[in-house]
Amino acid sequence: MNKPVLRIMLSLSVALCLLATGCHSSRREAAVKTVEYDRPGLKGVEPSTGHHLVDEARKWLGTRYRYGGDSRKGTDCSGMTMQVYKKVTGIKLPRDSRSQQSFTKRIKRNDLTPGDLVFFASKAGGSRVGHVGIYIGGGEFIHASSSRGVIISSLDERYYTNHFHSAGRVPGIKEVKPKDKPTQLVVPERTEFPDITKPADTLEITLDRLIEISRPDTIAADSISEMVKNAF
Repeated sequence: MNKPVLRIMLSLSVALCLLATGCHSSRREAAVKTVEYDRPGLKGVEPSTGHHLVDEARKWLGTRYRYGGDSRKGTDCSGMTMQVYKKVTGIKLPRDSRSQQSFTKRIKRNDLTPGDLVFFASKAGGSRVGHVGIYIGGGEFIHASSSRGVIISSLDERYYTNHFHSAGRVPGIKEVKPKDKPTQLVVPERTEFPDITKPADTLEITLDRLIEISRPDTIAADSISEMVKNAF
């Protein structure tokens, strides 16, 4: 086999390897396979981070697709997710979709919250990840489609249902949980107490009234009045 033919065969082999890796960065990065990222990410991330991730991802809507791109001028799927996470949280994800899937903590589809990542297989029902998007809630996600650029799609669409691989949460991102219901305080019924701040003469009037309705033949009114005065 002559040298020109051998060089052509080697070039084709390298090209096929690059295409099989899913969403990647530049060919140089894919060949060298240098992946730099921080794990497990920033500490103390606010629970609202998921919604901030969604807001940032929406800014990318309409960006054209460019294989190996990771900017608003042109991006592929993993390039967008990497930049969104870096901008909002400072977490630097791996560059390709399969490495991002391995980096995340796998969660059930029903447990998806805004900001989580959704992964899709290259073939329907396949086990090899080839695409990634950011879940935005309501069964929808933002991703860089190779044919339409950055768009919003539904997980319920037939294509994405058939190609759905898994869902993952990036370490360091807190799960958004509903706030605890406030404890209901039970207020007892109001009990009326006598007002002891009333002037003494008011009490004397009340006591005098009691004296008036007392049986005079049993206890003398003067005696009761004297007993009351001594008590106070």
